[in-house]
Amino acid sequence: MRQVRYTSATFALALAALAVLGLSGCDRVETPEVITYAHHGSLAAGDTVNSTDGSLQDDYTIRVEQGWVITATLISAAFDPYVWILSPNQGSAQQLASQPGTHVVTLAHTAETSGSFIVRANSNTSGQTGGYTLQITVGPPGTAVPAPVQTAPVVAVATGTPPPPPAPQPAAPVAPQDPLVGCWRMTTGRTFECYSQSGSYSTDREGTSFEGTWRRGEGESMLLTMSIGTFPYLLEWAGPESLTFVAQSGARESFVRIPATTLAQARQSTASEGYAAPSPASDPLVGCWRLLAGSANSAVECYRADGAYATTRDGSMFTGTWRRGADGTMLLTLSLGTSRYTLHWTGTDLVTFGAQNGTRETFQRVPGRAP
Repeated sequence: MRQVRYTSATFALALAALAVLGLSGCDRVETPEVITYAHHGSLAAGDTVNSTDGSLQDDYTIRVEQGWVITATLISAAFDPYVWILSPNQGSAQQLASQPGTHVVTLAHTAETSGSFIVRANSNTSGQTGGYTLQITVGPPGTAVPAPVQTAPVVAVATGTPPPPPAPQPAAPVAPQDPLVGCWRMTTGRTFECYSQSGSYSTDREGTSFEGTWRRGEGESMLLTMSIGTFPYLLEWAGPESLTFVAQSGARESFVRIPATTLAQARQSTASEGYAAPSPASDPLVGCWRLLAGSANSAVECYRADGAYATTRDGSMFTGTWRRGADGTMLLTLSLGTSRYTLHWTGTDLVTFGAQNGTRETFQRVPGRAP
């Protein structure tokens, strides 16, 4: 277990005022409801650096009453999540790391006193960056968690990256003539999204499918609801056939319309652009590779000709599959989804992997080691 780490926050989210216990003249106790918030952020250069291991972190402040239960769930496909709950004045700290390969961790804590607690989004290893979702629920023990996920208002408490605007409120139901209805293809990678007139949503991201619902917010905004919460997006149109989605974190994804109304049709319409056949033994990536000395992490990765993949990172092992894309990229599939990497070769024994979030890691072939 790590040592408890104390640092100041770069920014915090102030939760909406919570109801407190009150007694009526009939000595009845009114129990406040549990309130759930979803925060969508990213660990990136410029965030607070943990003084113990150099990892990046974002802090969120919540106000709770003594005896209330705080539950924090941190999810990220980009890094290994590590979540904290710190008591007022950081007098005590609860902390928990995700299990290898899961990319999600949940930590619960009963408030020993009333006051402002900190929930910290952190990575398990220094040097890890990328987007995340942090869901926090607070309330008296024994109360049920409500289904809707609210987005907390943002309050900046220190210099740094300005917080995103509050989530837009839903407006009128989806109209049949809404220009978003239909299927769209991301301009990079192999991702499809389909929006129906009834408000259903489905997506295929590099072979992994998800479903949910959508509705319009105010102006050119859209709210997408999936199993882990509701996410607001701004829509930037470049004509009726081209669209960019802008998330609260500032992330941008551009799409073009395709002649389809369902995911099955979307996949069929782009079948001719599919991935290359499984990599033969002659593929230069087949073999084992070691992360160059001097990197923040220690890692060995092995790629087999039959598409099997295995890696050890700082003592933790992960397995999955890999394949080449038609554009020469490499697609790596683990338990949470598929990620795309560009390959930059220096000869045949040195390769740099470029992730979609800009992260780059250079590996050297391990001579004589079979995958």
